[in-house]
Amino acid sequence: MFGHGTYLFYTLIFTLPLIGFLWFFYRPILRPCLKKILGLSLLATFYGFLVWPYGLKMSCWGYSEAKILNITLFGVVLEDIVWWFLVTWLLISFVFVSTHFEDQKQSFLSSLFQNGLKLFKAIFPFSKPTSQPK
Repeated sequence: MFGHGTYLFYTLIFTLPLIGFLWFFYRPILRPCLKKILGLSLLATFYGFLVWPYGLKMSCWGYSEAKILNITLFGVVLEDIVWWFLVTWLLISFVFVSTHFEDQKQSFLSSLFQNGLKLFKAIFPFSKPTSQPK
């Protein structure tokens, strides 16, 4: 659908809105953890960088040349590096926020629902019908 950028496009669509949501609503919790999140994301990306090529060599999965940018770094497809980094960033951010709520003995699920509702209302504002004068 998006030619050579398909894999990258879907990686970005899958991760960036969720990362943006977490960082918009929970920035005060996440900001002090920024270095830890970055460090852990880089560590996991490095791990993926090491093991992913073996899965490809063993034919566990493969790529359509028409769907990737064909940019590699030491034999690793650029999209895979981006995927490992963003997915890890998302998961670690989620864990830090959920752990914060657990430590505070509060419901993270309730907070997620309330913030999701706020976002939904901001995107799709529902106005009350105004009465027409007769």
